Amino acid sequence: MTKSPSKEPVPGIKLEKSVADRLDPKRVHNPPKPAEVEGQFKYNAFITCPYCGMHFHASLDTDVYTVVRCPSCGQVSLSVGT
Repeated sequence: MTKSPSKEPVPGIKLEKSVADRLDPKRVHNPPKPAEVEGQFKYNAFITCPYCGMHFHASLDTDVYTVVRCPSCGQVSLSVGT
C-alpha cells in the first residue's frame, strides 16, 4: 500500500550540471500551465527547488523519482513522491 500524498512541499535533490545536460528533455516534467486541467496526474505536490527555494506544483508518482524543472530558476532536480 502506498502512502497518501503529503500537503508539505517535497524537497528537491540537486543534480550535477553534467547529469542535467544529459537528461532527455521529453522526460523532464515542467509544471502545468494555469490553463491546463488539474487532476489528470497521479497526484500533484508542492516541490521545493533545492537551488532557489521556490515552491511549485508538480505531478509525482509514489514509487519513482520524477525529474522536474523549476519555473523560477530553470534548474533541473529530482523529486520522489511520498
